[in-house]
Amino acid sequence: MIKKILILIIITGGFSMSFCSEKEKFSNFLNSQGYFITAEFPYYRLEESLWKNRIELIKESGIETLTFYIPWNITEPGKELFDFQKIVKFLEMIRKNDMKAIIKPGPFICAEVQHG
Repeated sequence: MIKKILILIIITGGFSMSFCSEKEKFSNFLNSQGYFITAEFPYYRLEESLWKNRIELIKESGIETLTFYIPWNITEPGKELFDFQKIVKFLEMIRKNDMKAIIKPGPFICAEVQHG
C-alpha cells in the first residue's frame, strides 16, 4: 500500500513552509519515476534582501529547482531599455545554493502583473 504524502510549499511576502512525511523517501520515489518537484518563486514580488533566506528555506524542504517568470514591465522599463541586473543577481543566488532554475520569459506571464 502506498502512503499518501502531502507536500505544501507556500511562498509569500512573509514565509516559506514545507510539510512532508518521509521527505527523502518521497523524493527518491519521484526521481526514480522521472519526476521532480519545483517551487515557483516570484522574485519580483519580494525585496531582494529576502531572496537568500527564502531560497535557503526552499532548499531545506528538499526542492532543488526554482521556476520563475520574467516580468517585462520591470525588465524593460522603457522602449528598448533593458535591465537584467535583478535576474542575474537572482540566478547567481540560485547557483550558489546548488539549485537549478526554470526561467519562464513570457512575453505575457499571466501572473496578475499589469503589462507583465
